[in-house]
Amino acid sequence: MAGTVTTDLAFFTGATGGSSAADAITDWTGTGLVLDTVAFVQGTGSIYTYSAPSTTSRLADFACTSTSIENKVIYFWFALGKVGFLDTKAAGGLRLRVEDASANYGEWYVAGSDTLPHNGFICHAVHTSITFDAQSATAPDKAAITKICVRAYGSFPGKAYTWVDAVRAGTYLQIKAGTEASPATLGDLYTAEQTVANQWGVLSKIGGIYFVQGQLFIGSTTAAEDTYFKDTSQVVVFKNALIPSGFYEIKVQGNSTATTQKVFFGNKSGTAGIQGVSFRCESGSQTPKFKFTATDTYVTDLGVYGSGFVAADTISLPAYSTTREVLNTSFESCAEVLPNTCIVTNCNFISSSARAIRISSASHNVTSSNFISCQTAVHHDVGGATGSHLKYDYNALKFTGGTYHIENSAVTPNYYIDIDRLNGSNPDPAKIYNSNGGSTTLLEIGVPLEINGVKTGTEPSNYVRCRIEKQSDNSTIMNQEAQTSYGTEGFYKATMSYSYTADVPVRVRARYKGYLPFESTGTITSGGLTVTAVWQADPNYTP
Repeated sequence: MAGTVTTDLAFFTGATGGSSAADAITDWTGTGLVLDTVAFVQGTGSIYTYSAPSTTSRLADFACTSTSIENKVIYFWFALGKVGFLDTKAAGGLRLRVEDASANYGEWYVAGSDTLPHNGFICHAVHTSITFDAQSATAPDKAAITKICVRAYGSFPGKAYTWVDAVRAGTYLQIKAGTEASPATLGDLYTAEQTVANQWGVLSKIGGIYFVQGQLFIGSTTAAEDTYFKDTSQVVVFKNALIPSGFYEIKVQGNSTATTQKVFFGNKSGTAGIQGVSFRCESGSQTPKFKFTATDTYVTDLGVYGSGFVAADTISLPAYSTTREVLNTSFESCAEVLPNTCIVTNCNFISSSARAIRISSASHNVTSSNFISCQTAVHHDVGGATGSHLKYDYNALKFTGGTYHIENSAVTPNYYIDIDRLNGSNPDPAKIYNSNGGSTTLLEIGVPLEINGVKTGTEPSNYVRCRIEKQSDNSTIMNQEAQTSYGTEGFYKATMSYSYTADVPVRVRARYKGYLPFESTGTITSGGLTVTAVWQADPNYTP
């Protein structure tokens, strides 16, 4: 079975029984209004404005019963004969106006000749919390609106037309149901949107890309309603609109009694995530960024596989479960990711303008991931007291560039943090920021040092002397004979364990009878150092 789609979007009810569906003229007034049953988007018709002489405005006003529009989005479809007829957006070319019973009004400037891409029907979205661009001396009562108006201003020649269709208020589309054999998908949302009885204007598809201007809820909070959602290789773009930051959201949700509650973006191949979904804003500077919220513990299975988030607002993940994971996913120019204790593996955090990820639990499961050019990469806000420092394990967490690799914002007295670096984790000790005066310690780690490719000698010892020294002051780190055999051709290697605290530039030297001295440079990192000696025969050597 395919997914089931629902919404809270609803038409306004006319003061005398009409509807803002615009399938009849009842309760509509304005500039020569006429019902058009040929050019429309939703239902069976639209309202068009007509004037024989030229005009500077076209009005389509709908009188409704007293209706609250607080914290809602008003969606309306609009088209006109030519974009150039309109004033610019800044001058209020296309406006949405609301009035209360006292004729107090407020107007939002929605679009203009400089912003509309074409003449045809476009659904516009205006969140009612956005500040009015123009209003009466007294602002209208948004809890008791009695008129919704779509008004165009500019230079309209005689016999020019504008159209208005399907004016609604609401916030979201929801998809639920589906099975493993036939999961719910984004395509189900689009199919429902395209039905002529619907045409909500929340989700559209152009060139294979989904464009969204509302909230998307995946799953059901209604008792016993199952959900199995899965989609792959898709692109979802949140549109620029008159929407406040923090409103756009993809929300994964469930209920306490459903049998199946599984949501997947992409596929899992072995231990890797592939063929995921890319989520992004229409432009990187867009103010109404989108949130991704998947904290509902009733959702038993969550897979974010091979996906991408670009310019997202807060991304919130659930508590740990072996069936909840984010694999091979990138977070570029996003707000702080809140992973909780969810599995986050083989991911890339790129160019965060502030904090990239917040790790608040020593039981976190963020591993094998890269932090690239992040202002602040890993943020810890929970520490321990004196004598009981809280230890965070870093397992293959790699850092490149950026201002801070670690921020400790925990407050006194529990602000002591120790970092244990495992499997090549390489935070720079010079890039630690204790923003509330706390203490962060990088624990020493034993890393392997190895000089190999060394052959045996005969005099004065049976083995070749190997040395590693610091470049800064020539102090000795290793000075020993190669005594560990490997391979089948008489090669030996010198090895030791080194207590690593920070990267150290070094010189490596080895001597072998009959060959020129070997010398090289390198750096001891959190992964240690391995050097293979390359020998060149000494032309002055006589056996």
